[in-house]
Amino acid sequence: MPLDVDTIVRGLVYLDPLEVCNRANDPACRTVREDLERRLQAWMERTGDPFPTGNIPTVPGAKEV
Repeated sequence: MPLDVDTIVRGLVYLDPLEVCNRANDPACRTVREDLERRLQAWMERTGDPFPTGNIPTVPGAKEV
């Protein structure tokens, strides 16, 4: 039985708690990355997150960088 994405991600964090080894582009992690990208995109659409459009409102009093 294949592991679900949440189990795989928790396992990767357990094995590399400081996240020193970036496996985002590792071919072995491709299906996990694609699933996480789909889930993130769906969440941003569901919540109206402005990040995908780039139309991010400024916070009053915040310094520009």
